[in-house]
Amino acid sequence: AYADIWSRPGLALRDRTLITCVVLAVQEHETELRVHLRGLANQGMGRLEAEEMMMHLSIYVGWPKALEARRIMTEVFDAIEDQI
Repeated sequence: AYADIWSRPGLALRDRTLITCVVLAVQEHETELRVHLRGLANQGMGRLEAEEMMMHLSIYVGWPKALEARRIMTEVFDAIEDQI
């Protein structure tokens, strides 16, 4: 099922991954959020864009969820930068 959904035409992989990150942040699925944030970084999303995504998310889902998602995002991007 996942391959069929992720490979459908109409949305770029990066767009699908961004949507997935937002949904996972809202639902507080930390482990999966980390995986998909790494995917976004591998698809070219930089830290600044990821920070803006979390900031934008905050006005719709509330600060506690957005701050936790931002904390996870920071951990993921710090780890990626440490590998470089």
